[in-house]
Amino acid sequence: MTPVLANGCARDTSISVRDTENVLTLTAEAANKKLLAGYCIRPDLEDNAEKWAGQIGKDGWITAPNDQKFRYRLLPAPEIASLPRTALAAFNKAQAGVNCHHPIVFEKPQFVEFKFQDKRYVEAYVNFSDRCPLCGYGAVARFRKTEGQWKMAPEGIEGTWIS
Repeated sequence: MTPVLANGCARDTSISVRDTENVLTLTAEAANKKLLAGYCIRPDLEDNAEKWAGQIGKDGWITAPNDQKFRYRLLPAPEIASLPRTALAAFNKAQAGVNCHHPIVFEKPQFVEFKFQDKRYVEAYVNFSDRCPLCGYGAVARFRKTEGQWKMAPEGIEGTWIS
C-alpha cells in the first residue's frame, strides 16, 4: 500500500535492488577512505541483527519510545547476498575477497521510513565491522533519500564500537 500525502499525491517508498546497491557502493567509497592498509573485505553480506525499539501499531508504524509524534517503519528490501561489483571496485586500500587477519564484514542495509508530524522521509543504514576478536571495530553509514538520490548524512561514517 502506497502512503498518500496531505496534498493527495501518492509517495512510492518501495526499495529496489538499485537502491540497495547504491547505498552499499556509497558506503564502500566512504569506508575506503577510513580503512588502513592491511584490511580485507569479505564480499558476502551478513543479516542485519539491529533491533528497533518502540510500540508497533495496528497500522504497522512503530511509535518511538518517549516521543508519540515520531513514528517509523522498516521497509522491505530486495535480498542481496553480496557486495555489488561497484562496491568492491571502490576499495583500493583494502583487498576484496582476500583472507586476512582483519576482515571487514558488511551487513545487509536496513531501510526505514520515518514520519514526524507532517513530514516523511526514508533513510538507509549500513553497518560494517572488523571481525578481529582483539581489535574489533564497528561503524555505520547513514543515508537519506532526497529527490530520488541517496545522500550520506553529514556525520559520514560513524564508529559504533571498538573493543
